[in-house]
Amino acid sequence: IDALATHRAATAVVLKPSKLGGIRVALDVLDRIQVAGMHAIIGGMLESGLGRHVLAALAPLPAFTLTGDLSPASRWLEDDPFQDISMRNGMIPAPTQPGIAGEPAANLLHRYTVRDTTIAASQMERLV
Repeated sequence: IDALATHRAATAVVLKPSKLGGIRVALDVLDRIQVAGMHAIIGGMLESGLGRHVLAALAPLPAFTLTGDLSPASRWLEDDPFQDISMRNGMIPAPTQPGIAGEPAANLLHRYTVRDTTIAASQMERLV
């Protein structure tokens, strides 16, 4: 980001949280984009409804100054364990319950699970 701004190689950056490794990294990069005085655009990949809800949660941040990619996951997924985002009157409504995307549909989640594991709370510190 710093080199792009210094050399005027770009005036805007498309920020894709799932490609960067998650919300925390995306927020750090977004801060650097804003400090550099560049425009930011929220962008997605082929995420599920969960990933789309992450984009919708980040998009209202003031550093995102250009229109982003917030299309619903149903455009490319036939089945999705997570509720998809929806648009009403040109706006995506904020969640009305805690969390980002709500509870997944257990039957669909089970159908597409390849493997699972349990991580003890004491191990979480190393993962973050």
